[in-house]
Amino acid sequence: MKRLDTEIKTNGHYYKLLRRSEEVALYRQYHPETGQLVGYELFRIKTRPLEIISGKEYPSREVYASQSDWGVSAWTLSGNMTEAEALNRFEKYVLELKRSRELKKMQSLRRDTTVTNTKHKHYGESQHTQ
Repeated sequence: MKRLDTEIKTNGHYYKLLRRSEEVALYRQYHPETGQLVGYELFRIKTRPLEIISGKEYPSREVYASQSDWGVSAWTLSGNMTEAEALNRFEKYVLELKRSRELKKMQSLRRDTTVTNTKHKHYGESQHTQ
């Protein structure tokens, strides 16, 4: 799997990776002409499978957030924010995703236990009527 580049030029800006985890990236966003820091972009890293587009083969790879991700799993953070504040937002988002995964796992285990218990109760009870 090809990982995201540490430096990217897209959407008329230049981006440089500040921090990443396995599933979250935080990039500094620079003005293309002045090189001045204008903000940060925080997003959940998505992946694309091996694919051929217009005859060109692209390996399985991590991808930058798309337009539809903004406000859902991607955010532009103000350039007025300090780097420490941006890093704090990054850490909070990483923790939020971890907690979300753990909650889904617990809910899945409860569902599996409930189904198993229901089956045992239903099939294990006697059918006496009074």
